[in-house]
Amino acid sequence: MIDLAKLIALHDGHSGLPHSLGDGYLYTHNKVFANVRDVVQARGFVFSHRHTSLWREYNVIPLLCLQSILDGRVVPYCDNVSPLRAVAARSSSLGLPAGVMRFLLSGNLRHNYLLHESAHCIAYDVLQQRGAHVDKKTLVLDNLFAESFANATETFAASLLQTSAEKFFFNLSSFMSYIPAVQEAARRLGSEYGLRGLFKIIWFSYFLANLRYEEVTPEMSNLCVSVALDGAALDEDDKQPLAVLHENSLQLNEKFREETAAVYFAFLGCYDEFIELCRFNVFADSGHLSRYLEALNVLTDLIIHEVRFPEAEVANLQHVALNASLPLTTHV
Repeated sequence: MIDLAKLIALHDGHSGLPHSLGDGYLYTHNKVFANVRDVVQARGFVFSHRHTSLWREYNVIPLLCLQSILDGRVVPYCDNVSPLRAVAARSSSLGLPAGVMRFLLSGNLRHNYLLHESAHCIAYDVLQQRGAHVDKKTLVLDNLFAESFANATETFAASLLQTSAEKFFFNLSSFMSYIPAVQEAARRLGSEYGLRGLFKIIWFSYFLANLRYEEVTPEMSNLCVSVALDGAALDEDDKQPLAVLHENSLQLNEKFREETAAVYFAFLGCYDEFIELCRFNVFADSGHLSRYLEALNVLTDLIIHEVRFPEAEVANLQHVALNASLPLTTHV
């Protein structure tokens, strides 16, 4: 049984956005979440739950609001705390059984995807510093770069989760969920090759997924690792956790990758370019590879700043299977 009043008290006990459930708790207990918040605010973006035209549009069709968010430097979110306070006020002793909690987490309590949207804002800002006027091909790739960065940031943040409260609030704040096998794979590779290399590997995995690769071949995997680790290679024993990360990335919603993204790019006037870039080989394009590696190096340093994995023994992953039910990213 979970007492709703105690849940709200846990939310109130930490400084953050007071109207986004668990925001302050995650800021206090998840260093990646805190880094992203600090960086996005330092770059002039603000968060608002005011019922502006952008807020209304975002709540109706968020897919088409990304550019407005980036241009206006305002990230809208909904107040998912006040309604719970009203329920708690009606019954101070209200307890929620496990079934009710699952009901809330399955999407019936409005989520705020502030970590994902904030990562988009930071990636956009960094890429803008490398040239704001780009051709349509680069515009498509820039957007896929940013989406992959947001995916990687969420997955990297999830690898730090420990307590039930952290996992609960994170599930309300992210498209990605806590998956034990993915966490163990990330921790193992991070402990062996460093957090910079780990984050870049995760980003490359998502970039391939967003480019609509259906599998990561050994040759492509070796290229990703070599670039991420500055020419180094993985030990044979570490290829299994790498495979876990690749497979997790490829589990992104196929409808999102094929249909939703196509609609988004159609509204940007880049539909044909998006179609043509299916399974684009960035390693064969030195200009774009250089652009994205430069940006990724900057972004990686921002994300991993002062991050430490909890002290724990790294599990043997040779026989760890991925969770069959993986979270899906639903907008660019």
